[in-house]
Amino acid sequence: MPKRFLDHAYRLNGAQETQAHFDAWANTYDAELSDNGYATPVRVAKALAEYCKDPDARILDYGCGTGLSHCN
Repeated sequence: MPKRFLDHAYRLNGAQETQAHFDAWANTYDAELSDNGYATPVRVAKALAEYCKDPDARILDYGCGTGLSHCN
């Protein structure tokens, strides 16, 4: 069974432990969140659609992240 990081992420203590945890998790982060039913990308898209009626509008996402919330 592959190492799972999500459960442990809520038990981290301090900046060094957090940095090491996310460094180790980086390669499988998106897949693990998707496997666990991560709902934020859909929630963000629905909220945006409520206010942006032009489906061709260009949106600048200046947040930091992996791109997991990216929709085509």
